[in-house]
Amino acid sequence: METRFSTTEAALGRSLRELELRNRIAEVFLTTTGEDTFTDLLTILLDVFQSPCGVFGFVDEDGALVVPAMTRHLRDPRELADRRVVFPRETWGDSSWRNALRTKEILHSNEPSTLTPEGPLTVERTLAAPIVLEDQAIGLLQVADKGTDYDADDLAMARVCADAIAPFLGARRDRDREEQRHERAEAELRTRAAELERHRNHLQVLVD
Repeated sequence: METRFSTTEAALGRSLRELELRNRIAEVFLTTTGEDTFTDLLTILLDVFQSPCGVFGFVDEDGALVVPAMTRHLRDPRELADRRVVFPRETWGDSSWRNALRTKEILHSNEPSTLTPEGPLTVERTLAAPIVLEDQAIGLLQVADKGTDYDADDLAMARVCADAIAPFLGARRDRDREEQRHERAEAELRTRAAELERHRNHLQVLVD
Protein backbone atom coordinates (compact mmCIF):
# COMPACT_ATOMS: atom_id res chain seq x y z
CA MET A 1 0.00 0.00 0.00
CA GLU A 2 2.81 2.35 0.91
CA THR A 3 4.63 1.58 -2.35
CA ARG A 4 1.48 2.22 -4.38
CA PHE A 5 0.96 5.55 -2.63
CA SER A 6 4.55 6.60 -3.31
CA THR A 7 4.19 5.66 -6.98
CA THR A 8 0.94 7.62 -7.29
CA GLU A 9 2.46 10.61 -5.53
CA ALA A 10 5.48 10.57 -7.85
CA ALA A 11 3.24 10.35 -10.92
CA LEU A 12 1.14 13.25 -9.66
CA GLY A 13 4.23 15.34 -9.03
CA ARG A 14 5.50 14.60 -12.53
CA SER A 15 2.15 15.56 -14.07
CA LEU A 16 2.13 18.84 -12.17
CA ARG A 17 5.67 19.66 -13.33
CA GLU A 18 4.70 18.90 -16.92
CA LEU A 19 1.60 21.09 -16.66
CA GLU A 20 3.64 23.95 -15.21
CA LEU A 21 6.18 23.60 -18.02
CA ARG A 22 3.49 23.64 -20.70
CA ASN A 23 2.00 26.77 -19.13
CA ARG A 24 5.39 28.51 -19.07
CA ILE A 25 5.96 27.70 -22.74
CA ALA A 26 2.49 28.90 -23.71
CA GLU A 27 2.97 32.12 -21.77
CA VAL A 28 6.21 32.88 -23.62
CA PHE A 29 4.56 32.54 -27.03
CA LEU A 30 1.47 34.48 -25.98
CA THR A 31 3.18 37.40 -24.22
CA THR A 32 6.40 38.03 -26.17
CA THR A 33 7.21 39.00 -29.74
CA GLY A 34 10.15 38.85 -32.09
CA GLU A 35 13.46 37.41 -30.95
CA ASP A 36 12.48 37.77 -27.28
CA THR A 37 10.21 34.75 -27.69
CA PHE A 38 13.07 32.46 -28.60
CA THR A 39 15.47 33.87 -26.04
CA ASP A 40 12.94 33.45 -23.22
CA LEU A 41 12.11 29.97 -24.44
CA LEU A 42 15.73 28.87 -24.43
CA THR A 43 16.15 30.28 -20.92
CA ILE A 44 13.31 28.03 -19.76
CA LEU A 45 14.88 25.00 -21.43
CA LEU A 46 18.25 25.64 -19.79
CA ASP A 47 16.53 25.74 -16.41
CA VAL A 48 14.43 22.64 -17.00
CA PHE A 49 17.39 20.53 -18.07
CA GLN A 50 19.87 22.16 -15.67
CA SER A 51 22.18 22.66 -18.63
CA PRO A 52 24.55 25.61 -19.17
CA CYS A 53 24.49 25.40 -22.97
CA GLY A 54 21.66 25.28 -25.44
CA VAL A 55 20.31 26.05 -28.89
CA PHE A 56 16.80 26.69 -30.15
CA GLY A 57 16.12 26.80 -33.87
CA PHE A 58 13.50 26.40 -36.55
CA VAL A 59 13.62 25.07 -40.10
CA ASP A 60 12.97 27.69 -42.77
CA GLU A 61 11.45 27.31 -46.24
CA ASP A 62 14.84 26.42 -47.72
CA GLY A 63 15.41 23.62 -45.20
CA ALA A 64 18.11 25.52 -43.30
CA LEU A 65 18.22 25.56 -39.52
CA VAL A 66 17.72 29.14 -38.34
CA VAL A 67 18.96 29.66 -34.78
CA PRO A 68 17.54 32.84 -33.21
CA ALA A 69 18.64 31.88 -29.68
CA MET A 70 21.78 30.15 -28.47
CA THR A 71 24.16 30.40 -25.56
CA ARG A 72 27.13 32.52 -26.51
CA HIS A 73 29.89 30.63 -24.71
CA LEU A 74 30.52 28.41 -21.72
CA ARG A 75 31.89 31.04 -19.38
CA ASP A 76 28.62 32.96 -19.20
CA PRO A 77 25.93 30.44 -20.16
CA ARG A 78 23.01 32.73 -19.34
CA GLU A 79 24.19 35.35 -21.81
CA LEU A 80 22.39 34.59 -25.05
CA ALA A 81 23.47 35.55 -28.54
CA ASP A 82 21.41 38.46 -29.84
CA ARG A 83 21.38 37.69 -33.55
CA ARG A 84 20.21 34.85 -35.76
CA VAL A 85 22.61 32.30 -37.14
CA VAL A 86 21.64 30.26 -40.21
CA PHE A 87 23.00 26.77 -40.83
CA PRO A 88 22.23 25.56 -44.39
CA ARG A 89 21.36 21.87 -44.53
CA GLU A 90 24.56 20.99 -46.42
CA THR A 91 26.65 22.24 -43.48
CA TRP A 92 25.08 19.96 -40.85
CA GLY A 93 27.40 17.02 -41.47
CA ASP A 94 26.87 14.10 -39.10
CA SER A 95 25.71 16.33 -36.28
CA SER A 96 23.09 15.50 -33.68
CA TRP A 97 21.01 18.27 -35.29
CA ARG A 98 20.86 16.46 -38.60
CA ASN A 99 20.18 13.06 -37.06
CA ALA A 100 17.44 14.33 -34.74
CA LEU A 101 15.70 16.25 -37.51
CA ARG A 102 16.08 13.39 -39.98
CA THR A 103 14.84 10.63 -37.66
CA LYS A 104 12.36 12.88 -35.80
CA GLU A 105 13.56 11.18 -32.64
CA ILE A 106 15.05 12.55 -29.43
CA LEU A 107 18.76 11.73 -29.33
CA HIS A 108 21.23 12.04 -26.50
CA SER A 109 24.80 11.18 -25.68
CA ASN A 110 26.64 11.16 -22.39
CA GLU A 111 29.99 10.86 -24.12
CA PRO A 112 32.25 13.76 -25.21
CA SER A 113 31.42 14.99 -28.68
CA THR A 114 33.87 14.14 -31.44
CA LEU A 115 32.52 16.95 -33.63
CA THR A 116 33.93 19.82 -31.57
CA PRO A 117 37.61 20.74 -31.54
CA GLU A 118 39.73 20.25 -28.45
CA GLY A 119 39.70 23.28 -26.22
CA PRO A 120 37.39 25.30 -23.96
CA LEU A 121 34.29 24.62 -26.10
CA THR A 122 34.28 20.83 -25.88
CA VAL A 123 30.86 19.25 -25.28
CA GLU A 124 30.69 16.43 -22.75
CA ARG A 125 26.98 15.55 -22.92
CA THR A 126 24.19 16.55 -25.26
CA LEU A 127 20.46 16.06 -25.84
CA ALA A 128 18.69 17.03 -29.08
CA ALA A 129 14.94 16.94 -29.58
CA PRO A 130 13.20 17.67 -32.90
CA ILE A 131 10.01 19.71 -32.82
CA VAL A 132 7.57 17.81 -35.00
CA LEU A 133 4.23 19.04 -36.32
CA GLU A 134 2.05 16.96 -38.63
CA ASP A 135 4.94 14.52 -39.14
CA GLN A 136 7.25 17.32 -40.27
CA ALA A 137 10.32 18.42 -38.32
CA ILE A 138 9.91 22.18 -38.02
CA GLY A 139 12.40 22.99 -35.28
CA LEU A 140 14.95 21.77 -32.81
CA LEU A 141 15.87 22.21 -29.19
CA GLN A 142 19.27 21.13 -27.93
CA VAL A 143 20.88 21.35 -24.51
CA ALA A 144 24.35 20.31 -23.46
CA ASP A 145 26.75 19.73 -20.59
CA LYS A 146 24.38 18.99 -17.73
CA GLY A 147 26.37 18.21 -14.59
CA THR A 148 25.15 14.60 -14.62
CA ASP A 149 24.12 12.21 -17.39
CA TYR A 150 20.94 12.90 -19.34
CA ASP A 151 18.55 10.13 -18.32
CA ALA A 152 15.08 8.76 -19.04
CA ASP A 153 13.42 11.61 -17.13
CA ASP A 154 15.25 14.15 -19.32
CA LEU A 155 14.13 12.35 -22.47
CA ALA A 156 10.53 12.33 -21.26
CA MET A 157 10.70 16.02 -20.40
CA ALA A 158 12.22 16.78 -23.80
CA ARG A 159 9.20 15.16 -25.41
CA VAL A 160 6.88 17.30 -23.28
CA CYS A 161 8.79 20.45 -24.31
CA ALA A 162 8.82 19.58 -28.00
CA ASP A 163 5.12 18.67 -28.04
CA ALA A 164 4.20 21.87 -26.18
CA ILE A 165 6.27 24.07 -28.49
CA ALA A 166 5.18 22.49 -31.80
CA PRO A 167 1.71 24.08 -32.28
CA PHE A 168 2.91 27.53 -31.22
CA LEU A 169 6.00 27.37 -33.43
CA GLY A 170 3.88 26.12 -36.33
CA ALA A 171 1.46 29.01 -35.90
CA ARG A 172 4.35 31.49 -35.68
CA ARG A 173 5.90 30.02 -38.83
CA ASP A 174 2.63 30.23 -40.77
CA ARG A 175 2.06 33.81 -39.63
CA ASP A 176 5.58 34.87 -40.58
CA ARG A 177 5.27 33.25 -44.00
CA GLU A 178 1.94 34.97 -44.61
CA GLU A 179 3.47 38.31 -43.63
CA GLN A 180 6.39 37.69 -45.97
CA ARG A 181 4.02 36.83 -48.84
CA HIS A 182 2.04 39.98 -48.11
CA GLU A 183 5.20 42.10 -48.07
CA ARG A 184 6.36 40.57 -51.38
CA ALA A 185 2.96 41.23 -52.93
CA GLU A 186 3.02 44.86 -51.77
CA ALA A 187 6.54 45.29 -53.12
CA GLU A 188 5.44 43.86 -56.48
CA LEU A 189 2.47 46.23 -56.59
CA ARG A 190 4.71 49.20 -55.86
CA THR A 191 7.08 48.14 -58.63
CA ARG A 192 4.25 47.76 -61.13
CA ALA A 193 2.77 51.10 -60.10
CA ALA A 194 6.13 52.79 -60.63
CA GLU A 195 6.45 51.18 -64.07
CA LEU A 196 2.95 52.31 -65.02
CA GLU A 197 3.76 55.83 -63.88
CA ARG A 198 6.90 55.87 -66.04
CA HIS A 199 4.91 54.65 -69.04
CA ARG A 200 2.23 57.26 -68.41
CA ASN A 201 4.82 60.02 -68.22
CA HIS A 202 6.46 58.77 -71.42
CA LEU A 203 3.13 58.70 -73.26
CA GLN A 204 2.32 62.18 -71.95
CA VAL A 205 5.59 63.46 -73.38
CA LEU A 206 4.77 61.91 -76.76
CA VAL A 207 1.25 63.42 -76.74
CA ASP A 208 2.60 66.82 -75.80
